Amino acid sequence: MNTNTPTRSTSPILQQGQRWSRFAPLLIATAGTIFLLARPGACPSGGCALTAALAGITPDPVTDASPGWRFTALNGTTYSDESQQGHITVIAYWATWCPPCRKEIPVLTGVHERFRERGVTVLGVSMDELPSETLASKANDLGIAYPVIQGESAPLFFGPIDAIPTLVILDREGRVALRHTGFLPARDLDKAITQLL
Repeated sequence: MNTNTPTRSTSPILQQGQRWSRFAPLLIATAGTIFLLARPGACPSGGCALTAALAGITPDPVTDASPGWRFTALNGTTYSDESQQGHITVIAYWATWCPPCRKEIPVLTGVHERFRERGVTVLGVSMDELPSETLASKANDLGIAYPVIQGESAPLFFGPIDAIPTLVILDREGRVALRHTGFLPARDLDKAITQLL
């Protein structure tokens, strides 16, 4: 008998216990998250209240905006924490090759058209590694009506972008009200913005 080879128990009770033990880290992490979010002041920027209102949406952790953020759109217009004071800013990290990002473009265009007169700015930060002329052409072909920023050279002011699409919504004071990774349906995005108006 080889003593270096682990053995598996054939006892049904022990096998059932081994199956449940796989879920223990997930259960502990879930319980810890609920405990932390239930504490008063857990979300000082108001993100938890906004998130609770959006049924079924699991946002990324909310952080405060980085002071001094600044983006320059392909058309040369600069958007910054100073220029956006008093505005709600929706920052969408996306790429031309990303199917959920492409699905989100009409949603963001709708937000841009419905809410821009009410002080809402939509910015599309492209994570493509394309020359600016090519990106501008692709954005035009995709029907993007809001400002597009070449993101490969833009600093990540609101934390790392681990997946796209990622939305960051800043309230009128420049605080992060919502950060969400994945496609966000129009009705949920509209709800989030309407709460901040």
